[in-house]
Amino acid sequence: MTRRVKAVIWDLDGTVWDGILGEGMTPVPRPAVVDLIRELDDRGVLQSIASRNSDEALDALAGFQLAEYFLHPQLGAGAKSAAVARICDLLGVATDATVFIDDEPYERAEVSHAHPDLVCLDAAEAPSRLARGDLVIDAGTRLPRRRLHLEELARRAAEAEAGPAMTSEQF
Repeated sequence: MTRRVKAVIWDLDGTVWDGILGEGMTPVPRPAVVDLIRELDDRGVLQSIASRNSDEALDALAGFQLAEYFLHPQLGAGAKSAAVARICDLLGVATDATVFIDDEPYERAEVSHAHPDLVCLDAAEAPSRLARGDLVIDAGTRLPRRRLHLEELARRAAEAEAGPAMTSEQF
């Protein structure tokens, strides 16, 4: 079965970077992963994070100039399957068009059990596995889906702030 990939959800520790942020280690981004994140963004794939890290992880991503690539990051101690469900809902992407990447077999198994139609990949294999024949990632569209998603969120927020008394023409 061929699947069109519309979203990729990343773990952080041991996946996007080497090291474990919560244990005082200084994370070092994996160059192949950084290249893949940028390429996926160029190809219109929406990306997010499901990680057990704290908000400190967002600062680390900003320091690596990667924070802007991730929409609706879900950080904290909860189940990653729940984080994946929230992300898919917020992005408006079905789980069968989503890939989850994590270095921990337990996390992949937990997400796969909750979302059997979602593709789970081991972080070590992600760059090569995303090129496999059963996953289709649009090439060369250069559609700025991340920016379009952010603009839609801003439009909805402005519309909600305007309130129900305002007509669409007034808005």
